Amino acid sequence: MALSWPVVPHRADRSKRGPAATPAAWGFAYGALAAAGLLALLLLSRPYEGILHDARLYIGYALAAIHPGSIGHDMVLAEHGQSGFTVFPALMVVIVAAFGSSLAAKLTAFAALALWFVAAAALSASMAQGRTRWVILIFIAVLPAHYAGLEVFHYAEALAVPRPFAEAFVLLGLALFGFGRRFWAAVPLVVAGLFHPIMAVPGLAIYAWLLFFDPRTRVATPRLGLACLGIGAAVLFGAAALGVPVADRLFATVDPAWRDILVARSPYLFVGEWPLADWTRTIVQLATVAIAARVVSGRVRALFVAVALVAVGGVLASLLFGDVLGSLLVLQIQPWRALWLLAVFAAAGLGLCSVGLWQRDAAGRVTLAVLVIAWIESQVAPVAIVGSALALALAFLPLRPGTDFRRVAAVIWAVVAFCALLYVGTHLYAIVLLVLSSPPGAGGELDAISTVNLLAIPVCLLAVLWANGGQDRWIVAATAVASVAAVCAALLLWDDRRAWYVETDEFGPDPALAAILSTRDGEVLWIGGGFATWSQAGRPNWVSRLQGASNVFSRLLAAVWDERARALADLGLVDQRLRTPFSARGWTSGEEPHLAHLSDAALKELCTRPDAPAWVIAPAEAIRRGQLSARRWSPSYWRAPRPEQWFEWDGKALNWTAAQDYAILPCAR
Repeated sequence: MALSWPVVPHRADRSKRGPAATPAAWGFAYGALAAAGLLALLLLSRPYEGILHDARLYIGYALAAIHPGSIGHDMVLAEHGQSGFTVFPALMVVIVAAFGSSLAAKLTAFAALALWFVAAAALSASMAQGRTRWVILIFIAVLPAHYAGLEVFHYAEALAVPRPFAEAFVLLGLALFGFGRRFWAAVPLVVAGLFHPIMAVPGLAIYAWLLFFDPRTRVATPRLGLACLGIGAAVLFGAAALGVPVADRLFATVDPAWRDILVARSPYLFVGEWPLADWTRTIVQLATVAIAARVVSGRVRALFVAVALVAVGGVLASLLFGDVLGSLLVLQIQPWRALWLLAVFAAAGLGLCSVGLWQRDAAGRVTLAVLVIAWIESQVAPVAIVGSALALALAFLPLRPGTDFRRVAAVIWAVVAFCALLYVGTHLYAIVLLVLSSPPGAGGELDAISTVNLLAIPVCLLAVLWANGGQDRWIVAATAVASVAAVCAALLLWDDRRAWYVETDEFGPDPALAAILSTRDGEVLWIGGGFATWSQAGRPNWVSRLQGASNVFSRLLAAVWDERARALADLGLVDQRLRTPFSARGWTSGEEPHLAHLSDAALKELCTRPDAPAWVIAPAEAIRRGQLSARRWSPSYWRAPRPEQWFEWDGKALNWTAAQDYAILPCAR
């Protein structure tokens, strides 16, 4: 016979424990304090690091609109790519103009996380009641949030980008569907599309599946759904054949030279380029969603099933139409982005299983233990894959009647305890090593803790113990104290920017640097300068790693960027991390490689190019070490407001580097 589990009802909380058991006023205060504590937990697990990654791009768009005569000439800002399909850049222009780039980016990141928290809380409430919904929310907040390839993206990013806003509205739409508001659910899904169409498409696909195909939730026949799908496909193919803008990219293919550039700079665009670790994580998430669908019922089960189907469909569509057929439109739409919802529902599903399976029998606890091992060892592919398969087998295959799992449960949970202690111990050692080796004022400790997910295991363990505990007044008091402590910690620690970013996030430009650069117009080569090239120098970049992020949206941009990146590498001025950032081994805190191996010969060849940069900004140490002739280049010197500090870990040693004094070298003749 099959393992029979009484499913957790849609609004079940079998213990009836929680704020509802207390007087109304105290229950409301307790709930509000707990919610504030969980929002703080989400913030602490996603500290604000400044204008980094894609936030540089969107803040840059806003600054380019405000200052079109200076940084507006940067080639990545002149090519709007996907930003032309979202209202976010227009909103950022208003916010940046009102608050300045630094505060605008920070407020936007906070607003995104606050909205995301509200949406996740609504989704959790649509899945369960009482303490179980809080456990779900905690798991979503602290478990690893990465999805897709090379750990580039994760849900609920603390960045001034449109993705977390779109994610929040998608989650609100799915929560409304879970509450039975089928048609109202469409409203936030449409709003999500206004912020980031690529992130909203998976939510719309799930919504369509639930309306037309899921037997538990559909409001129309599958035939009507297939007819709508056929009509939509016909319109798309017709528009592509007629050359309608955007749709015509369906039949356009990425040529081999362009593809080589994309694979080198952005291999995550091609699912076939993802390493085994990414597939392992996806398998664990799929297994978790499948088992969670077994634990719940009704509309919640329909949601879990739909998320799994859309995620698998998105990956297969990317593989066939993107990797194999090379459709430009599919590569730009990136159907694999549906995995962000799989990551969210996997975290929620593990929370459901941690309460639901534990409250079952010994067989359920064994299933939960094996699944937890797969999560902890997700970086060890054989263990994670075998663990996921075994957990699925225990959940779905028939078991011999009367099988006693109590001894097995004791042994397997001992293995879980060992794996958890090993994970926490090794990662805690890495954090201590980083902190002890950090120079004074380096900062970034909270970011390092969140990067290795150090809080996940202890916080999730405490959440499950709390969910299965009694309504003791000491537990209530401890929960209140923990919430207050989390709120205070978030107020003090969430802004985890290093001193360099605190200064350079604000668009200046720096008067001393601007005075030096004023004698010559043109682009600046400041490898490693990051956002400071715009904010401190007020100039467009000659080449930077960020400029390659939009290569899939413009072949011309890709070709120019790639040629310049290759030229710097061939001259030995930078290593290959500029052009192939994901091929580097080890761990570094710097977004971009820094200029290295400077020589008079290499710099001369660079500066004689027809498109040479007007200026090269390099650490003054290169002059002091005699790599460059001060007499030949007549450099000017500039001292940054704060030192830029970064570390590199090669698996053996942790090396810190700092730069505050820079040489400003005239280049193009």
